[in-house]
Amino acid sequence: MKRNLTAIAASIVLAFAVTPAMAQTTSTITQQDNNHTANVNQIVGPVASINKSTIDQSGAHHEASVYQAVNSSFATATINQIGGSYNTGNVEQANNTGVIATIGQQWGSNDNQANVKQAGVTEGNAVVYQKENNNLGNIYQHDGSNLDAGINLNNPPGGEPREEYGENGSYNTAYIDQTGSKQKARIYQQDGAHNTANIGQVGMEGDALIDQSGDNNLAVISQNGTGLAIQAKITQNGIHNQAFTNQSGSNLVSNTTQIGNFNVANVWQH
Repeated sequence: MKRNLTAIAASIVLAFAVTPAMAQTTSTITQQDNNHTANVNQIVGPVASINKSTIDQSGAHHEASVYQAVNSSFATATINQIGGSYNTGNVEQANNTGVIATIGQQWGSNDNQANVKQAGVTEGNAVVYQKENNNLGNIYQHDGSNLDAGINLNNPPGGEPREEYGENGSYNTAYIDQTGSKQKARIYQQDGAHNTANIGQVGMEGDALIDQSGDNNLAVISQNGTGLAIQAKITQNGIHNQAFTNQSGSNLVSNTTQIGNFNVANVWQH
């Protein structure tokens, strides 16, 4: 019996000894001055893996793209474009668990575009930071669960506070589109004019918030789903602002607050 137990113990130790460690893939690109292009594709291995990519660009007229896919866990993509205009940042993450995408465009940055797409992810976090004017920020989270998206958040999900970005500027457009379950979306546009914020959610337990200050801003929330509560909140401070909320499903909750003059608010629940 002693010999048999010894053999079993030895086989268990051997089994654990040959188990591979969680694979890790890391990429860092740094570019200065103007007119650069950076592309990262991380399409690697087993379910138990960690992918991390960082692209830092300073200047103007840059393009940066990160693609992470194939059943990996804990994928992180960060694009920082600082001190320039006419930059484009793209992050796409598919079929991952525990993902974070961050695009920051700041300090004298006008006419920039940021796009984040997460498809088939669980625990998906996406954040876009844009400062100044004429910027476009898009976040698409489709066919996932536990989704969290934000544009111009000082306290982003899964990351450190980013107070240096702020959210002021004019003629900016922000879109968040989510489908799946347990969705959360937030857009902040402060101290500007002629800004547009649009959130669309389809699925279970949608939670949407838009906060704008300034004049001639537009906020739109559209939700279709079920769950414990479908919640929409719009806050606007200024004049000539418009707020529209359209909700369909069950357990619908809408709150709109406007401070100032000549504002318009419409809510449809059906």
